[in-house]
Amino acid sequence: MTKPRRADLTSLYLRYMSSIRTTANKKTCLDTMTHIERFLSRFEDGKHNFPEDFHRWEIEEYRDIRLREGVNPTSLVTELGKVRALWNWLIDRELAVSSPLEKLKVERAKPLRTEDIYTDEALRKLWAECRSDREKIIFLLPLLCGVKLYELCRFRGELVNFEKALLGDRPIREDLLALLPRKGYLLGGAKEKLVNDLWRGVTVRAGVPCLPINKLANSYKRILARGGVSKEERDSEKIRPMLRVFPV
Repeated sequence: MTKPRRADLTSLYLRYMSSIRTTANKKTCLDTMTHIERFLSRFEDGKHNFPEDFHRWEIEEYRDIRLREGVNPTSLVTELGKVRALWNWLIDRELAVSSPLEKLKVERAKPLRTEDIYTDEALRKLWAECRSDREKIIFLLPLLCGVKLYELCRFRGELVNFEKALLGDRPIREDLLALLPRKGYLLGGAKEKLVNDLWRGVTVRAGVPCLPINKLANSYKRILARGGVSKEERDSEKIRPMLRVFPV
């Protein structure tokens, strides 16, 4: 009597998909199929026909290759999670002995803080690429006075006290004050999209990642700390507009 033929991984995968279709919605099924088939397509070499043909070192190598290809670590965690669920299903049904993905980790990149991106060198590059007065205003007002994007688009020269160098109750540096119009909108009534596009152009020319304009305000505390301002003062909203140490 001949031994019954062992089911290969492709057949087992199809059985697995049939089983989850009874409980999961269409989107979940489609995502699962996409992730698992992407994974299996990397092992179509005739040497990975059964669950036990997959080894831990091969999975780790696959993970590293995907990261080098530029896949987002969070997306890779999701992908490998779908594959791990397949192996767990096989183990529960005694179709596999162990999982090569057990406790497999994907190092997630630590998110960069604003001050990690807007370093002194980066700020100088950005300033050097501000070619028009409008671009200089877009750069300096958020950085030095805490002006937000929506305020930039609505601010009028009449709100500036040119004699006392004040924007409301916020002091303005003389080099910045010289750029501001005495009447009308600071940026000619530009819409937020146009302002964002201008800012993006500056960052591209400077070779600096394009963070939202409002993120420039996060550079205050670091620069103030360099200038010897205490932590209590740095945490105060009142001290931030007083910044006068930015090297432009």
